[in-house]
Amino acid sequence: MTRVCKLQPSGEISFPEVADDPTAMQDLLGGYMEPFPLAPDLASRGLMALADEEGLLKRLPVNVYSPELGRVIVGPVVIVRTDPPEIVDLTDEDIDALGDHLGWTTSE
Repeated sequence: MTRVCKLQPSGEISFPEVADDPTAMQDLLGGYMEPFPLAPDLASRGLMALADEEGLLKRLPVNVYSPELGRVIVGPVVIVRTDPPEIVDLTDEDIDALGDHLGWTTSE
């Protein structure tokens, strides 16, 4: 199982444990995974974001704006840590860095 961060369009943030299997991640997203870049301070930590690649076609609700892409990301967003070619657990330090960057705190 791998700990990830899931950001819902509603603003809800959770840290589910996901099976080490691409289909489990697709189930969490609700569709096929599309990676997109994060800000350099997060990307340098090995963090990457995933969204449903057909989210716009499915008319999913807006979640976040990606300055790196110059467009909005819709539907749930999952943030993972990578150790290529694997996706590995987010660390507590990763979660703190996400909170600092996104302006939230966690009581985990």
